[in-house]
Amino acid sequence: MKSQEEIRKRQQEYNDKMFNKFSNEFTRKIILQKQNQMLREEIERLKANQ
Repeated sequence: MKSQEEIRKRQQEYNDKMFNKFSNEFTRKIILQKQNQMLREEIERLKANQ
């Protein structure tokens, strides 16, 4: 039988893993949105210069 401490440790590891996964996805989305915005601005500048 597993000790309470081991169970708690595994639960915390799982929670940390899921939090990191969520944080990484969220950060990736923010970065992609910023890149998209920057590309749109660059396209507008190029159109204006033609």
